[in-house]
Amino acid sequence: MEKIDKRSKQWREMSDPDKMAYLQWEDEEKRIKSANAGGKRPGAGRKSKSHELKIIEKLDEAIEIDDVLEVLSTLIMQSGDLKAVELYFKYRIGTPKQSVDVTTNGESFNMPIINFFKTDDD
Repeated sequence: MEKIDKRSKQWREMSDPDKMAYLQWEDEEKRIKSANAGGKRPGAGRKSKSHELKIIEKLDEAIEIDDVLEVLSTLIMQSGDLKAVELYFKYRIGTPKQSVDVTTNGESFNMPIINFFKTDDD
C-alpha cells in the first residue's frame, strides 16, 4: 500500500471502511518501525556477568591457551601489532582498574577545607 496524504482528493474520495483499513495499515507500519528502533524489548541490553562467564568458559574449553599465545606471539613478531594481544586480554581477563595519583611533582596535594556552613568556631 502506498502513503496517502490525508488532505488529498484521493483521501476525500475514499469510503469510510477503506479509510479505516488504511489507518490500520499505517498504524501497523509505525508499530513495525518502532519495534526495530531499539528501546526496551526482550533480549535487549547488556548480558549478565554469569552469561559472560559461561561464554568465557566455553571459549576456554574450545581453545587452548597455548594456541592463543602462539598465535598472538606470531602476530606480534610479524607486524609488531600489540592490539590483538590487548584485545584478547581485555576480553579474557578484563581491563585493569584505573588508579589516579593525586600528587604534584612528588609532593602531596594539599586541598583547602571550605566550610559552607557556620560552625561554633566561627
